[in-house]
Amino acid sequence: MPASTSSTPALDATRRQNAIDEIRAEEIARKPKTAVAGFDLTFSPMKSLSALWGVADAATQELIVQAHHAAMRDTLALLEQRVSATRVGKGGIARMPITVVIATAFDHYDSRAGDPQLHTHLVVSNKVQGVDGRWRTLDSRTLHRATVALSASYNAFLTDHTAALVGVNWVEVDRGKDRNVGWEIDGVPAGLIAEFSRRTIGGSGEGIAAATKRLIEEYVAKHGHAPSKTTITRLRQQATLETRPEKELRSFAELTADWRNRATTLLGENATTWARELRARGLAEIPLQASDLTPKQLGEITDVVIREVADRRAAWTRWHVHAEAMRQLMPLRFTTTAERTRVLNQIVEHAEAASVRLTPAYDRAVPEEYVQADGANRFQGVDQVMMTSQDILDAEARLLTHGRAKDGPRLPDRLVKRHVARKVQSVAPLRIRRG
Repeated sequence: MPASTSSTPALDATRRQNAIDEIRAEEIARKPKTAVAGFDLTFSPMKSLSALWGVADAATQELIVQAHHAAMRDTLALLEQRVSATRVGKGGIARMPITVVIATAFDHYDSRAGDPQLHTHLVVSNKVQGVDGRWRTLDSRTLHRATVALSASYNAFLTDHTAALVGVNWVEVDRGKDRNVGWEIDGVPAGLIAEFSRRTIGGSGEGIAAATKRLIEEYVAKHGHAPSKTTITRLRQQATLETRPEKELRSFAELTADWRNRATTLLGENATTWARELRARGLAEIPLQASDLTPKQLGEITDVVIREVADRRAAWTRWHVHAEAMRQLMPLRFTTTAERTRVLNQIVEHAEAASVRLTPAYDRAVPEEYVQADGANRFQGVDQVMMTSQDILDAEARLLTHGRAKDGPRLPDRLVKRHVARKVQSVAPLRIRRG
C-alpha cells in the first residue's frame, strides 16, 4: 500500500498522477470476484407431451401443467433431502444439513423458435440456512454431480403423474447413437414432434442437429479421430448456443391458435379432437406398488443398471447408479412417487453392494454431531465414494499382464530386415530441380 499522497509534500502533480495511474491499472488487472447468486434448474418435459399440451383443450392443458409441476416438486424434494447441504470447517471439510431450499419458479410456454415447449426455470438461491441457524452458501459441487440423476428422476416422476392425471401411455424411442433412449407418449406421431422441433432440426436457419453434425465433422478434420461421448455432449451444447435465435414475445392465445392450425394441417384432422381421442384410449397398464416387484425382478433390474453404468465408465458414484436406475424404471408406472422412490432405493442399495468400493473408508474418529442418521459421516459423503466392478478390475489386470509379457509371438530378425530393405528400395529418390 503506497504512502498517502497528502503527507508527501515532495510528490509533485506528475508523480502523483503516475501513482494514481499505477494503482488504477493494478486494480483493473485484478480478477473480480463474481458471487454466484443462484442456480437455474430447467425442467422441460418430453417433446411429445409439449406437443399434446400445445394443441389440447384448456382442461387437458391444465392437467398436463399440473403433472409437470407435481414432477418438479417431487424432484425438488429429492434435491432437498439428498443433495442440498452447506459446508463448514476449514476448506469446507464437512457437510452440514440445511433447513430448506429457497427457490422461485418461472413457467415458459414456447421455444425460441415459437414451438410449444412447456418448461419451468427453477432458480435456486445460493444462500441456505444450516441446521445450526447460520446462513452459508449451497454446496454446489454436490448439486452439479447430481444434475443428471435429478433430470432422470424428473422424467420418471412425470410419466407417473401424466399417466394418472391425463391417462397417456409412454413408449421407448431410439434417439440415435451416443444418446440415451428417450420416452415419448404413445400415439403422438413422429411427424408432429418434428413439426414442433424447429429449434432442433432448423427452420429458416441451421438447427441444433445440423450444427452439431457440422461441429463433429470439424472436430474429426482437426484431430483425425471421432470425438468421445463427453466431447459430443459439449459440441451439442455449443451448437445449442450458436443457433440460439432472439426471443419473440407473443400472447399465449396467439401461440395456441398457431400450434393448433399447424397440427391440424399435418394430422389431417382437428388437432384438439385428435388430442381428446388420444386421451380416451386410457392406460394400457395398471400402476404398480413397490411390493409388486419380486426380489428376482429387482435383481434383474440391478444387473442391467450395473452393466449399463460399467459400459459408460470404469468407476462410478451413487449418482451414476441413481440416474441409470431411474432410466431402467421408466417402462414401469407407479401409483405414487413414494412407491417409485422405494424401488429406486432398493436398486441403488443392491447395486452398491454388488460393486467394488475403491474409495477407502473414513478411518478417523468422528464426533457424534457429525454422524448422520444412516450411519454415514459428514466428512465423506456417500456421493464421494467411487465404485467399480470385479469384471473391470479383472480386465485391467489382464491388460497389465499382457503389457508386461515378453513371450508373445515375434517375427525373425532377418525377415524384418528384408521387409525394411524392400521398403527403402521402393522409395523413389527426391529430385530437386534447380532453376
